[in-house]
Amino acid sequence: MKALRTFALLLVFSVVPMVAGAQDAAFTIADGKTFPHPDRPGVYFTHKYHQALGGGNCLLCHHKMVNGKNVLDVKDLVPGSPAIACSSCHTKPRDLEAAYHRLCITCHVATARQGKGTPPRACGECHKVGS
Repeated sequence: MKALRTFALLLVFSVVPMVAGAQDAAFTIADGKTFPHPDRPGVYFTHKYHQALGGGNCLLCHHKMVNGKNVLDVKDLVPGSPAIACSSCHTKPRDLEAAYHRLCITCHVATARQGKGTPPRACGECHKVGS
């Protein structure tokens, strides 16, 4: 039992800081490789804000789908890892664009319907010129 408790503590203290560090990051989502000449500017995004909305559940957004099930393990969410980038699976420009829009807009609409705020839903509200 002591060994199991020690393992659990080691796991928590080694995985959580990696994920927690990522949640403080703010960046612009703009995949220049997939979209070298985008129609709109990238989207400013903060992990900290979105983590709070999702109750800290990283797997609401990050996923690796196999047979319709998310098989991604939270311990695989290492900041900067290309394996967790949306473009690692959604390799075609239109597929990547659709994946972002499906994930983001679906959540934004649901959040508004639940009366939990007024997240952006129109193109220009996320893709702000000059950002």
